[in-house]
Amino acid sequence: MRAHKDSMAIKDKYKRIKMEIIMKKDFNNKIAILMGAAVLSGVVGFVYETIFYLFNNGVLTKRGGMFGPWITIYVFGGILLFLTSYRAYKNKHPLLVFVICGLAAASLEFAAGYYLYNYCGGVRMWDYSTEIINFGNIGGYVCFRSFWSFGLLGLFLMYVIYPFLLKLRTRMGDKKFNRLALIMFLVLMLDLVYNAYLCKAFGTISAPELYHNTGWFGIVSEYKG
Repeated sequence: MRAHKDSMAIKDKYKRIKMEIIMKKDFNNKIAILMGAAVLSGVVGFVYETIFYLFNNGVLTKRGGMFGPWITIYVFGGILLFLTSYRAYKNKHPLLVFVICGLAAASLEFAAGYYLYNYCGGVRMWDYSTEIINFGNIGGYVCFRSFWSFGLLGLFLMYVIYPFLLKLRTRMGDKKFNRLALIMFLVLMLDLVYNAYLCKAFGTISAPELYHNTGWFGIVSEYKG
């Protein structure tokens, strides 16, 4: 009888350990997917804004404050949109995904734009009051077009980028995919930290200064012509 109890205890312990391993693996996979979504969201945002401002300004414009082809607000916006719209996506409600993403991104954009202008020396990374198709513009921080744009980008995130990342993970395997996602995210974060803090601390050139010197203007207040 005692031997049977000991055997059951060992089996229960084995099950708990196995479950912990599975849960840890599942958590790591989810974090990797989120990091991949963040990086690709930053890249998609960069492409979107490059194309839009080519029409808006008539010249090629380097958007964002980093060296790489990504924009900070789209990186964190991608994380926000993924987390807020995931349930609607799983329940197969694309219209709800669109609305949630549009509202969440517009709220983030307004908060970030307001903070930069009012608490960071009048910095404007964007100003809808000076742009085309700016119906519903609120202080230059957000407009109706941005709501629609971010809603569509949210659909692209959940129905194109997310399935792509899942397929890529299947092909590469969990370990290789997680390692790749971590490396890309760390490169992006290093780019962000350098341009936000390290370049000032060491007196080295920042990405906006570098691109400004080449004639690519990334900050609204620095536009010429």
